[in-house]
Amino acid sequence: MKVLFIRTTLTCAITLTSSLFSVLPGIDMSYVQASEDTSKVEKKRKRTPALGARVYSQLARAQEVADAGDMQAGLDILDQVKSKSSSLNSYERAMLHNFTDLFITTRAKPNKRLRSLNK
Repeated sequence: MKVLFIRTTLTCAITLTSSLFSVLPGIDMSYVQASEDTSKVEKKRKRTPALGARVYSQLARAQEVADAGDMQAGLDILDQVKSKSSSLNSYERAMLHNFTDLFITTRAKPNKRLRSLNK
């Protein structure tokens, strides 16, 4: 799509330029050509992990329970997710640790917070 847009824009520019220069005397448009890059260069893209629907739903459920006032139940849900941490990608593990740290900080338990931060 991008290549088509570039080619269309280039064609319009050449047409406009040739029309403009055809009015001016002394310029031979037969020598003016647009170079077109026909080689396809593939760009390497870095894959970044995303938060899966399964993990998102568990984190959202833990947040809802914690917002309702039951921090321990929220931490229990996070512990269930943590027990399956071998199947989580790096972003999901990071979000799990962030939620756990948030819950522990909210409960104001400094010793558990330090242990959580050291993981």
